[in-house]
Amino acid sequence: MKEADASANDFARKEVNRTIWAALWKYRRRTGAAVALLVAAKLLMVLVPNPLWGRLLFLLCALSVLLFGWILHRSAEKGMKAALAKKALKRNVVTSQR
Repeated sequence: MKEADASANDFARKEVNRTIWAALWKYRRRTGAAVALLVAAKLLMVLVPNPLWGRLLFLLCALSVLLFGWILHRSAEKGMKAALAKKALKRNVVTSQR
């Protein structure tokens, strides 16, 4: 009976983890899309007739948002790769113990 409860708990835990990962992945994609739209809007503001210093300021803002977006994307990719590697390593350890 305890084995059945442990198996059900393990399945529930895996299902919760799968749901959380799917939500995080979805959120990451939406954040990336929002950053891309923000950069595009800032770059379009360069075309508005303003003094040169105003245009350069919009360009600088767009480049800074792009830089921070790239840094966030890069860190998310590294985190995802590390999590997948850890999961694969754990899977290999579990299968080698059987």
